[in-house]
Amino acid sequence: MALNGSKFEEPVSLKSYRAEEGSFVSGRNLSLDLHPIYNKSSEIDAALEKAFQTARQKKAKELEIICGKGTGQLKKRVLRYLDRKDIKAMYHRVNKDKDNFGRIFIYFRWQRGQ
Repeated sequence: MALNGSKFEEPVSLKSYRAEEGSFVSGRNLSLDLHPIYNKSSEIDAALEKAFQTARQKKAKELEIICGKGTGQLKKRVLRYLDRKDIKAMYHRVNKDKDNFGRIFIYFRWQRGQ
């Protein structure tokens, strides 16, 4: 969560919560677009945390993170986040889209009771 001006607002989240923020939930596939907050480091981390929380709650099979092509700094930041030991334990595998440099797919395998 971030403090913007005098209002306390949530960071970019999944479309099931806010349609205007550029992300969507489709069945058990989630998508997170980081374009709107590419230069706000605390909001990027909060958005990634929220996406993983939502994936866990909905038992999502896949999470697509759209970081855009650009210089690749945002993608590197996301990959460093995914490389954290506590985060790595939550997902099954990561796939960098070979056709679109600006997308990362995270796949989950949920066990019963998780």
